[in-house]
Amino acid sequence: RVNEKLLYSNVNLEQVNYMAKFDSELFPDCLAFGLEESLLLGKIDEIQKLHIRDVPLGEQPRRIAHSAVSRTYCLCTIRTNFRCDPLDSTEISSIKLLDDQTFDILDSFELQNDKYENPCSLITSDFKEDGIEYFVVGTAFAFPDEDEPSKGRIIVIQVIEKKMRQVCVLEVNGAVYSMSAFGTGLLAGINSKVHLFRWMNDGDSPQLKIECGHHGHVLALHLKSRGDFIIVGDLMKSISLLIYKPISNTIVEIACDYNSNWMTAVEMFDDEVFIGSEDAFNLFSVKKNTRAQTDEERSRLEVVGRFHLGALVNVFRPGSLVMNMPDPDVHMDSGRDEVKEEDFHFSSSLRNKLIFGTLSGSVGIIAALSESQYLFLQSLEKALAEVISGCGGFDHAYWRSFSNGRSTEGCQNFIDGDLIEQFPSLSAEKMKIVAEKMRTSIDYLGKQVDDLSRIK
Repeated sequence: RVNEKLLYSNVNLEQVNYMAKFDSELFPDCLAFGLEESLLLGKIDEIQKLHIRDVPLGEQPRRIAHSAVSRTYCLCTIRTNFRCDPLDSTEISSIKLLDDQTFDILDSFELQNDKYENPCSLITSDFKEDGIEYFVVGTAFAFPDEDEPSKGRIIVIQVIEKKMRQVCVLEVNGAVYSMSAFGTGLLAGINSKVHLFRWMNDGDSPQLKIECGHHGHVLALHLKSRGDFIIVGDLMKSISLLIYKPISNTIVEIACDYNSNWMTAVEMFDDEVFIGSEDAFNLFSVKKNTRAQTDEERSRLEVVGRFHLGALVNVFRPGSLVMNMPDPDVHMDSGRDEVKEEDFHFSSSLRNKLIFGTLSGSVGIIAALSESQYLFLQSLEKALAEVISGCGGFDHAYWRSFSNGRSTEGCQNFIDGDLIEQFPSLSAEKMKIVAEKMRTSIDYLGKQVDDLSRIK
């Protein structure tokens, strides 16, 4: 029982007839299992499995945000209503409020569907000094005769007694493709511009007031901020790094990636490294050139990582799918002298993690590695690639190479976790070959890979 929630995990045992607590000096805090033909002593492993629950909505969810204060989810949904003629249909866009425990619908309202209003973005923000957590929805009016929306709205919603109240509605000149909380204000990517709005709340009529902006993008589809720094994921112009200067009240560009990437998602790994995904199913990371000698070099974001994922990523989120476990007190020694065997504690030491979601419905984890962890896994990855045949006969290095139809670059500074986790499923003969290439023991590799697989 953790945080007033009952957690459970499936145990990989079958046909257990009896079970009892078993605690002794040699086997502390264990369980005894009476199986069909044997007695088993063991512990329940602390690895946390994911439990998935489907909540039928009857319509397509487009955006989701969570408020820990009101303990609710806000959903932007779209459903299609068909008339007698299958070709004659209308789309109904709605904003729904759900309880974060029962997932019951508490409240909802429709957007201006007669004006083709669609939801584009959704975040939570407390605007710092306000002290109230709001849901903020960005929309676009997708008129059939317009190539790009010329009108949209920003809707600020407050949850009061499990009901939604629209406290501020601002009409803007374009589609609100992306938003990000920014101090006491709000950043919004509206068509080709990035705008900073200041939140003004005098208690009677809260409003968003435009402060400044930045031009020069094709479409500012994705926004992330950290301190005064802002990254923009553009439709065609990859990633740009902006900075807000409060003294002059301006937003200026300080660096960008000059490669042409059609972005589908961006995120800030830390103050220096940013990660992005693009439409050719690739991931790449860029880094600020803070040590560059000239202004020209500092104005470029250096590409430091490339990886072909094979799936279209449409969202990154910092965090973890399960609770982080405390560092285990483990000492491992295989008794071999060829290499210094180190317990890397992957599952407990990797704190800087991102979750990503893909168009196909898969969810994955990206974690930052230390240099020693990366070198170890790189060697293991290379050894495994020599004994495992790629699906469809593809060479592993070829499959994971960054390729966008214009150029192809080898995988750089990424480790393929899916390949690493295939080690336990190898035959004993292939395990021995990999261990010999790594100059270590099968048991040691197995423990490291098992620990790595716990990262959620």
